Amino acid sequence: MAVCMCRQPFFYPSHTWHMEKHMQHHNTNTDALPARQGLARQDSKVLGLASLGGALEFYDFMIFALMAPLLSQLFFPADLGGAWALVYTYAIFAIGYVMRPVGGLVMAHLGDRLGRKRMFTWSLLLMAMPTLAMGLLPTYAQVGVLAPILLLLCRVVQAVAIGGEVPAAWTYVSEQVPVNQVGLANGLLTAGLSVGILLGSVTVLALQAAFSNDAILAGVWRVPFVLGGVLGLLAVWMRKHLQETPIFMAIKQRRLLYQGLPLAEVWRSHKALLLIGMGINWFLLASVAVVLLAMPKLLQQQLGMSAVQATTWQVLGIALQALGCIGFGRLADKLGIGRTAVVGAVLMLLAATVFYFGLQSLPVTVLAVAYALMALCAGSGACLGKLVVRFPAPIRLSGMAATYNLSSALLGGLSLPLVAWLNVQVVWGAWLYLAALCVLFAVLGWVFQKRFEAACKQR
Repeated sequence: MAVCMCRQPFFYPSHTWHMEKHMQHHNTNTDALPARQGLARQDSKVLGLASLGGALEFYDFMIFALMAPLLSQLFFPADLGGAWALVYTYAIFAIGYVMRPVGGLVMAHLGDRLGRKRMFTWSLLLMAMPTLAMGLLPTYAQVGVLAPILLLLCRVVQAVAIGGEVPAAWTYVSEQVPVNQVGLANGLLTAGLSVGILLGSVTVLALQAAFSNDAILAGVWRVPFVLGGVLGLLAVWMRKHLQETPIFMAIKQRRLLYQGLPLAEVWRSHKALLLIGMGINWFLLASVAVVLLAMPKLLQQQLGMSAVQATTWQVLGIALQALGCIGFGRLADKLGIGRTAVVGAVLMLLAATVFYFGLQSLPVTVLAVAYALMALCAGSGACLGKLVVRFPAPIRLSGMAATYNLSSALLGGLSLPLVAWLNVQVVWGAWLYLAALCVLFAVLGWVFQKRFEAACKQR
């Protein structure tokens, strides 16, 4: 088991919490994690409720993105022009992502001070309520300019919550399950994000297949948002019955809560860990964008597939990526984050090379196998969830929030426009981008293994 078992306390001796040099790089806080083997029934309950929150996050992402053309007709005046209305709708969508790191870091700070469970619940509540509200909003025809303002407000509140949801879930689960199951548990959580993408896509496609465009504009468009909001509120009610993590309770009882700014301590003492985590998250986000989201258009252009055929490949790819998250998460428990990253990077590079350079020459069956392997390896970035136990417990949630949100904000939206530009320059532009990220992923894995995991074993 590639888990650092250095015997170190997860708390620090004073409220000033000065870092000892020998603890700066290797504190995994495993002393405080449960010593059980395997996942208990309570662990499964926690995982289910945590995964639901992540699934709802990406469910909302998909339904808003896919329904943007319809929303632009409903929330902006007709004389504005369809193109500009769509631009404004996507702008509202993008503003939400700008607010994510702000909200995530604030909520993480509160989570390190007030408790994991409280933030774990609040984040989902603040995400579910705006989603439900979107489904009940009046349109431009009903209230004029107030309609897009209310839509923007919902997106901002939602973004604040989303920025805290995934890090809070990773942290809460990691402090509940046995230390040798943290990778698997967080792999399951990350797979939940893929399930949300799938659910959002299927929901919108089902509405478009079952109803005419006029019927959808008349009111059917509200259904996906109301459904997401109701499910979110149900999950909030269920989360209220969960218990606070034993690690946070111990810190609170001993009055060892960090009294300064947790984020500042993360940057000051764990900068290398933060930057490595941001790089891993970049690989995860980029893999999803290129291998899953952008794939239907490529298949239609290069292989002449119909929209239905291309979407079928995409759906299967999403399912395989979710399985990859679980598998590589478990592998991180066995091999460690570093070796898992190297394995995932090498396999992704091999599969991507076969796929992209074989588009015009290889049989479809071979391409399908290569694509399946690419989709599986797109889940290898889920080893990021194992990183949570590397941050000291008093600043753990802030550490993961900074890792996830800064990477998502600075790098998450880069993939699709960059790949589109590269494809204009060279026919294998998407491969070039993925190959560069695979090299980065492998290098980060090697550095992490040498600096953190191998060094800890030597102790």
